[in-house]
Amino acid sequence: RTAIRIAGPKAEWVMAKFFAIDFALPTFPLGAGRSTNHHDIFAQIQRSGADQFDIYVFRSFARSFWKALCHASEEVGYEVQ
Repeated sequence: RTAIRIAGPKAEWVMAKFFAIDFALPTFPLGAGRSTNHHDIFAQIQRSGADQFDIYVFRSFARSFWKALCHASEEVGYEVQ
């Protein structure tokens, strides 16, 4: 699997663009995890900070997921590294 981290004040907004999950802190508390998918890409998500998420995707899908994440992140001024 490939690990991808997204962090910052708009992280919940970016995550909500990909997954039909409520990412608000009260409903997705620190340390919580969820399994879901984005189109055909299975993902495991863990909240690792108040404004930080770790996303785990299968390596074979990592590149296409990464590109989509970069595109969504640009809308809020994030730089994906």
